[in-house]
Amino acid sequence: MSWIRCTGLGFIAALYMLAGRWGMHRLAAAEVETNLFLELRLWIVICGGVFAAVGLLHRARREARPGESRFDPPLIAAMLAFLGYMAASATWSPDFDFSLTKVYDVMLVAVMCVGFALACLRQPAPRTLDTFWAIVVVATGLLAIAGIKQLLAGGGGARLAVMNGGPNIFARLMGLLTMGALYFWYWRGQTWLWIPVAASGVMLTLLTGSRGGSVAIIAGITACLVVGRVPVRRLLLLTLLATVAITVVAMFSPLGEALSNSFQERFLRLTLNYEVGAGGAGSSEGKVYLSGREVLYERAIQLGKDYPVAGAGLAAFPALRLGVYPH
Repeated sequence: MSWIRCTGLGFIAALYMLAGRWGMHRLAAAEVETNLFLELRLWIVICGGVFAAVGLLHRARREARPGESRFDPPLIAAMLAFLGYMAASATWSPDFDFSLTKVYDVMLVAVMCVGFALACLRQPAPRTLDTFWAIVVVATGLLAIAGIKQLLAGGGGARLAVMNGGPNIFARLMGLLTMGALYFWYWRGQTWLWIPVAASGVMLTLLTGSRGGSVAIIAGITACLVVGRVPVRRLLLLTLLATVAITVVAMFSPLGEALSNSFQERFLRLTLNYEVGAGGAGSSEGKVYLSGREVLYERAIQLGKDYPVAGAGLAAFPALRLGVYPH
């Protein structure tokens, strides 16, 4: 029974993180209106609530044993205080009706976090983590294969994305693939398998052209190696294998040209050497191309200065019509 619960918990947590705001309506050929009941996250949270009820019953039966997860009241209280403040800030938002849709998002996060914490009670944490990362690696691995097939079929002319999701979302998913591969490499070994998988995640992230995703994946890998205190010998072996894997793919596979084009366009031309007309702009002042986001950054900072203590309210930025992200 414990194995079934741990597997179910790991599956639910992984699916919740992978799904995001994705819903079945996105599979439609035509663009349709968003339907909250078709979003996976709602049903995942409901399943998490069922597991939480089982966890509470299990907690009432006996005390925790060594190696089993325990209830952490300070952590739960801090999390609920933060999410409660977020929901309460809707009351002074410039557009209360609009902010209610964001309250729904906050409540889903709160129910999922608390429910998952309760459901994990008296369960062996390593087993749940193994299942969680296994589901993440399998799901993102399948998406990676779909992305590669799409890239090869399309000739590599566009930024990489799958299932009607954006390139930035795909970059996040490939970052999770890399983190999952590093998790199993750290605890299980099998360097020959997991390091090439991690390197593939990095390459596919570069193919999305997402600069934020690329920076995030580098930061994630660095944090993993530092927190895990990976020995220098293993670190050198990891670096060597990753370099060989990326070099082989770049030089001897059809992905090499697409990888080179993506790196030159998104990083060398737009980020490090801004040119006339890049990204639809007409300036050659040597600025970094930010897709028009620099205006949003400035307005967000100013909004924070105007409401430094309690904030302007939930979803105040779009409610005040301060700008829309260009993508």
